[in-house]
Amino acid sequence: MFGVSKRLSKPTFNIMSNSTHENIERLLRLIRDNLADCELNHNTQTTRNDHANLENAILAALIEANRIEPERLEEIADVKPLHDRIHSIVLALRVSRNNLERLEHYAELALEHAREVSHTVEEPYDDHEL
Repeated sequence: MFGVSKRLSKPTFNIMSNSTHENIERLLRLIRDNLADCELNHNTQTTRNDHANLENAILAALIEANRIEPERLEEIADVKPLHDRIHSIVLALRVSRNNLERLEHYAELALEHAREVSHTVEEPYDDHEL
């Protein structure tokens, strides 16, 4: 197919086949689906609650740490509340990591499809078309 660029007034060639265009369209649909999955999994009330829980756990641990008076520490039980608060931070971080790993999975799928589109554009013909 010949085309004339209005800017350069030189003939241009479109060597991409319909199957190549269809493949690019398919990949772009997959990218949009993967990004929608990212948005869907990120923008939920559960994820917002998880983030709020982490913030609350950090604040509660700070408050607990400020309550401890070193001269009054006599037994393990005196440190247990702080230990448990810090442990709740670790657990909240694990939940956040799980959320991020789920998002990363969808984003990596989208990136893989974007790379396929780039590869298709760089080599816009199939071997049988040579």
